[in-house]
Amino acid sequence: MDKRFYLLFILLVTLLVILKFDEIKNTFSLVKEQNINLLFLALITQILTYFAVAFVYKNLLNIMGQHVNLFKLFKLSIIMTFLNNIIPSFGISGSSMLFHSLKNHHKVSEGKILIVIGASSIATAFAFLLVLLFGFFNLAIKKNLEPVSF
Repeated sequence: MDKRFYLLFILLVTLLVILKFDEIKNTFSLVKEQNINLLFLALITQILTYFAVAFVYKNLLNIMGQHVNLFKLFKLSIIMTFLNNIIPSFGISGSSMLFHSLKNHHKVSEGKILIVIGASSIATAFAFLLVLLFGFFNLAIKKNLEPVSF
């Protein structure tokens, strides 16, 4: 990635830190009160989710005949997640950054990138649906389903 992107990224992070300094300070005080082992487990789990996202994209790209380094996709997955959390665009910002990076830095064609992003989105939606159905079945078996009234 070019230097302008990193400069813009650092500028945005700095701006967010300045604007949210009180919240960040409060967060650090809350972290000091927590169990350090659970925080370490949460950190490891988050890193594994970045690798899982990178692995999904690597496999989809391999199916399309494109070979991109897993570590590069790992870095892209971190940036994608950051953008998707910061910019409320329903995942468009992270996907557009992935599109830009794969097209310009890894020379993947636009059509293949769109298929990979679409397949990843469908797989993610399907995974959420499976978790939701599992939860409903679990509640139904335990008879904890109650009608919702507004």
